[in-house]
Amino acid sequence: MVVDDDAFSRAIAERGLGKLGFTECHVAADGQQGVRILARLERAPDLILCDIFMPNKDGIEFLDELATRRYPGQVVLITGGDGLMLDVAHQLATAGGLQVVAKLTKPLDLDLLANALGLSYAI
Repeated sequence: MVVDDDAFSRAIAERGLGKLGFTECHVAADGQQGVRILARLERAPDLILCDIFMPNKDGIEFLDELATRRYPGQVVLITGGDGLMLDVAHQLATAGGLQVVAKLTKPLDLDLLANALGLSYAI
């Protein structure tokens, strides 16, 4: 799942996940939409890429929802903004019991994502 308010970033992330072998990808334009999508799914996604700065329900609020729901999968935090907030989001997410496997900046670097997930891909 990709939760990001920037349509271009969502598309890049979705395409990148496909290259890494993920066959199904849900996308949300903000944390509020992400929560609605999660509520509809029979099974939680294995991986969520979450932007930190979004309108309506931002990444911090979305991560809090994931912690409350005891989300069992992996989380990758992404931002095009402040690296300090990325660190704060990481600390809050791990304190909430979430499995954060990477903190990445935009534009998303597929090599860094693959490395964080222990995957390889063919260009």
